[in-house]
Amino acid sequence: MVRTFLKTGLKSGLLLCTALSAAHAQPFLEGTEEDEEETAIRGGSWFASTNVTATDNYRRLPNVLARFDVDGTTGDITATEVGIEPIENVVISSTIKGSTFVRSKSLTGFITGTVRVGGYAQSTDDNAELIANTMPAAPYPNMPNADGSFSTFGLAEPDDFFIIPDIVGAATKELSEGRWYLDMSALAQERTLGRPSLINRRGSTPGLDTVTFVGGSLSPYLYREYADQQVLEVRTRASAIFVANERTALGDEVPGVADFADDDQFANNSLSGELSADYKTGGQFDDASYGVSGYIRHVAEEGSDILPHLYVTEISGRVDAAYMLSSPLKLLAAVGFDDITVNFNDADEAGERRFEEDVNGAFWNVGFRYSPTRKALFELVAGQRYGGPSVEGKVQVQLSPRISFNASAERVFDTGGQRFGRALSGLQSRTRTILTTLTEAKDNFAAEFLDDVVDLSLLGDGLDEEFRSGTFVFNQVSASLTAELRRNTIGGGVAYTNAGAGDIDNEAFNLSVFARRKLSRKLSIHASARYGESEGIGVVTDLFGTPIGTGNRESADQMYRAGVDYRLAERISLTSEVYYAKNDSDGPAATRGPGFDFDETAIIFGLRWAF
Repeated sequence: MVRTFLKTGLKSGLLLCTALSAAHAQPFLEGTEEDEEETAIRGGSWFASTNVTATDNYRRLPNVLARFDVDGTTGDITATEVGIEPIENVVISSTIKGSTFVRSKSLTGFITGTVRVGGYAQSTDDNAELIANTMPAAPYPNMPNADGSFSTFGLAEPDDFFIIPDIVGAATKELSEGRWYLDMSALAQERTLGRPSLINRRGSTPGLDTVTFVGGSLSPYLYREYADQQVLEVRTRASAIFVANERTALGDEVPGVADFADDDQFANNSLSGELSADYKTGGQFDDASYGVSGYIRHVAEEGSDILPHLYVTEISGRVDAAYMLSSPLKLLAAVGFDDITVNFNDADEAGERRFEEDVNGAFWNVGFRYSPTRKALFELVAGQRYGGPSVEGKVQVQLSPRISFNASAERVFDTGGQRFGRALSGLQSRTRTILTTLTEAKDNFAAEFLDDVVDLSLLGDGLDEEFRSGTFVFNQVSASLTAELRRNTIGGGVAYTNAGAGDIDNEAFNLSVFARRKLSRKLSIHASARYGESEGIGVVTDLFGTPIGTGNRESADQMYRAGVDYRLAERISLTSEVYYAKNDSDGPAATRGPGFDFDETAIIFGLRWAF
């Protein structure tokens, strides 16, 4: 155990040092007279930490799990749900976390997120330990006896060494002054398969049944401004989201236990190409302005050996009008049409989601935009689109340099994979706002605050990952408030997401709050709480992992954290934290596999270096 502990710690430290040597460390905000014209804002806050985590359920196993008893004489396999005792372990990990933002004459961009590496101090045979402590007792030992009979839970052994990426970036580069531009984005992120992501993103260890996505987009475009504020934009965009790695809970120890082997792929890759054009009349018509836009996109989501492949072609056009009643108030209206074709191959009951007749046709909306100051914007439009009522809007209020409120509502048609990747554009605008509010925050606590705030932008991420396979009409409403005061930092957010597809209706609600207080120049305390609910149709499997149809599932997860930070030096701090997470799921018994119903308590000690 000691040798494994040292080996894991050495691996984590070496990888962390390698990453740090490649990072460009810079203070939160910098700029000189020489580069003032070139760089208007350059900021960021990063820190590295090494943590030791003691957890009472390192694999987040439920209290009830399917055990497989194999009769060596007949070859029969009996599956029985039995009570288990979750497995304890110690996790050693290193993390790099933070954000960097640059805005210059020709480049605006950001990178934000976390990369975590680590391993386990104790190497255990999880199946053997669980078999020894099941109720009722297993009829056979974990290893085959004389006639070849044995009992197992079929769990795949965890990797000795894990890497959890959760990092995104986006930038706009001016290629030709006032004419040609290039938008770029990239991401690497681990997600869960078939269960809510909220706990997995903030848990002590990698979850069961996870997939790592990598991808990005390139979008060259022409943007011209003419007399009277007329604007023409012609844009192309290509995006790709690929499956880089998958980690499954069930191994192939028992034939028939796992629905797919290690060389099979569960999730789909997602590829998209699009072309759009947009013209706005600007101030040509005094108090009235108009806009005309068109859009065509093709999406292909394929590569899975389990899920159906998906192909979507979307054509849309619209005309917008705005009339200025007064300087801060405008009336808004729009009309347009959507023509969407959805095709599946190898579609089964879980993937049969052809509902283009519901989302096609004309649409309209009316509303207003009110902007009394440069730091306040209120916009709301309501109408009809994608076969139902549509309400969209946004509120952006900078109450002070350190207090901001944001809210938004939208109704969009998209695929699950593309919705995941296209979230980058919203994150970019939020990151700009966040970093602007932190201009004067130059101490070690800026990174922690930024981490909390960026997490708020992911509140709508509570939908089960299974819901991401297919096409949906997404309705989402979210709001967040952040405030950095002299000694206190507080914030919170709430989000509701509905993803509909014909007869399938999935929804999620998430609430998050956090607070941090400086007790002295060296000591601070913090706490956070998160609660999420999701309900909808998921794929139902039998106890052997074989899909047998669909069924309704309700899940509720909650997570609480509280900790203390003590500054040893200007940029070095000791940290300690207590963490508790719980997930409950109601629905067909076969959908409650590993990780659906569990609770975990962990204690974390660490050393953090801000740079």
